Amino acid sequence: MKAVSIGILAILIAYGSVQLLGGLLLVFTKTRFAGAAIVAVTFLVSLALLLMDGNVPVSIVTAVATLLLVVVMKRSWQPVAE
Repeated sequence: MKAVSIGILAILIAYGSVQLLGGLLLVFTKTRFAGAAIVAVTFLVSLALLLMDGNVPVSIVTAVATLLLVVVMKRSWQPVAE
């Protein structure tokens, strides 16, 4: 097993925390759009890294999940009332 530096570990923990926050926001109707947007951005980052690594099968699954998050965003979009 390779040794992981503290900096990389901190980045991974922060990345996972952002995904967790987005997932929690998806639960509530009022914050569903924001949660889906946060998770979609993190999935796009993952997709880019997976494609750079050449992992096509997992990239396809991640792309489909991201498209589903876009559907959630469209369905939960509510313009701000003035």
